[in-house]
Amino acid sequence: PVKLNLTLSAAAQSLSGLGEKFGQSVVNANALLDDVNPRMPQARKDIQGLAALGDTYADASPDLFDFLNNAVITSRTINVQQKDLDQA
Repeated sequence: PVKLNLTLSAAAQSLSGLGEKFGQSVVNANALLDDVNPRMPQARKDIQGLAALGDTYADASPDLFDFLNNAVITSRTINVQQKDLDQA
């Protein structure tokens, strides 16, 4: 009980004179939660969809990187053989 009393006394001293501001903060937080809580099911669905999208990109990334590598090789080849292409 002594430690609890010290803790509660310290909390009371730190909040001394802040009752109205603290109360308004609680009211504001409650209003925010009233606005956010109904949206949580959709937020969960969105996060799950984002995770699925990440999995899709992770699965496709080797093919995407192969494509980009091949595009670089093709571009270099065209650049090196540009004179031959211009003559054709």
